[in-house]
Amino acid sequence: AGGAASFEIKSGSNRIHGSAFEFLRNDVLDARYFFQPNVTAYRQNEFGIVAGGPIKKDKAFIFGWYDGFRWTQGVSTGESTVPTAQMLNGDFSQFLSLPQPNILYDPTTTAVVNNVTTRSTCGPVICNNVITNPSYFSAVALKINPYFPAPNVNQGSVFNNYISSAVNPTAVNQWGLHGDYNIDERSRLSVLHAYGENTSPNIAAIAPPLGGGNQPSYNHTENIRINYNLSVKPNIAHHAVLAYNYWGGGTKLVTPYGGKSDWVDYLGLKGFAPNFKTQFPVIGIGGTGGFGGGGSEDVHNSHSVEFADTLTWITGRHTFKFGIEYLKSATNNVSPYGNAGSFNFSNTEVGIPSDLASGVGFASYMLGLADSYQASHYTTPTYARNSYFAVFAQDDFMVTRKLTLNLGLRWDLFTPNVHKYYEKSWVNLALVNPGSPGVPGGLEFASPADPSGVNTYYRNFSPRIGMAYSLNDKTVLRAAYGIFYAQGNASGMDGGLLTQGYNGTVGASSPDNGFTPAFNWDNDTATPYTPSLTPQTLIGQSLWTLRRTDGRSPHANNVNVGIQRQL
Repeated sequence: AGGAASFEIKSGSNRIHGSAFEFLRNDVLDARYFFQPNVTAYRQNEFGIVAGGPIKKDKAFIFGWYDGFRWTQGVSTGESTVPTAQMLNGDFSQFLSLPQPNILYDPTTTAVVNNVTTRSTCGPVICNNVITNPSYFSAVALKINPYFPAPNVNQGSVFNNYISSAVNPTAVNQWGLHGDYNIDERSRLSVLHAYGENTSPNIAAIAPPLGGGNQPSYNHTENIRINYNLSVKPNIAHHAVLAYNYWGGGTKLVTPYGGKSDWVDYLGLKGFAPNFKTQFPVIGIGGTGGFGGGGSEDVHNSHSVEFADTLTWITGRHTFKFGIEYLKSATNNVSPYGNAGSFNFSNTEVGIPSDLASGVGFASYMLGLADSYQASHYTTPTYARNSYFAVFAQDDFMVTRKLTLNLGLRWDLFTPNVHKYYEKSWVNLALVNPGSPGVPGGLEFASPADPSGVNTYYRNFSPRIGMAYSLNDKTVLRAAYGIFYAQGNASGMDGGLLTQGYNGTVGASSPDNGFTPAFNWDNDTATPYTPSLTPQTLIGQSLWTLRRTDGRSPHANNVNVGIQRQL
């Protein structure tokens, strides 16, 4: 009925002992990738030291270790696409020589003839696949263009013309200390502190801001564990554990980022509200690729405090075990993305529907004509909190020399996820919504009286029974049955899904397949967004619903039968 976790950390002894190690690998014997002119950089080193010894003979001991890992590799092993010098100058005549030519149509010549919308290949803005005058170039695009790298392979091609030479190192450092203290002949105290950190400069294949990288990323773990063991009597043992566990990761803020400290203002984008001034827009260009999206700080971490206490009592044919467990955990997630705007540039803004190959996405970008855009507004991070409590009792009963029974009962209590600041929302189908008379359901918001939106269930009792029967000296029959509960539907619900009304996204798409752009990023202003915390918020949109029964813990009935035979 009790849970089991098994791991081993070495301890010090009355003798000083230690060791050191080194592992090395590099690219000297590596072959190059097919599309690479040279062997991709690769260096790997792992090294460390362990040592242990006495602090006080027969009484106190210490053991420590360090493990280092260094890894450097090339960022990209494949080809990507960047604009040519002609494209940056508005000349797309190269696309006319493709096996399937991409013909540009002037968007200012749109006309309806016999109920068919048409465009001309030669107009005031575009003629013969060339933007006729630099005055038509988007002011935003002109500020971004200097950050595109020049093609370095397949010269003259408009596709697969760039390979990165950047390398990205990774550094891992792990260390720990384990101390043991013999209080007396019946009791022992152990303390463990383990630490680990994984860092990388996160160098992108294309330099920022277009590459979206070059912000150090990290993963950090920390574990503190205190164990206390007491032999109450020769047949009674007490074991207690107090532990703290932490994991954290994310991307660090770099300012200036890509040479600027305020990209939205510098580019002249209107109506966007980045959480960090260094955020660069997300730009998707059909036929070229995706760019940007960096400049934000991301923070993800979870931590927990755990206490477990067990008592083992051996008497006659019985081995009793009783215990309790308590776990309090928290998860924090601050991850804004797309707050500086997300823009998609398609071929359709400079093409016609009757010719699916017409148009070039980069030409639409050069004119600032986005086929769709989004503006994300991130006001509410995830601060999820929950807890777990359990008690159990079990008995290993040797009925006869051949038959042993394992009998146990466990009770689990899982509390549903709540938001630390009650910034959580869900659709309650039983709520009367003044904004939609006659239609049940409305948006409901967390409060101290109802922080989770679901019920807490207190009847998670789990009987466990097992049997081992020795048929003879070489054959044992084993069978077991148990019910197992777990944290289920009421966990992990705060991760951006249930912040409806707090966080939001506005945007638009072209209403007529590109004839009318969704957004001109030189002139247009993004639709404003205001958090709305009323039952009628977001009526008519897809939302997340909670039912009171979603707090019920899932469970499994487990049965197993086996036979063991010594050969």
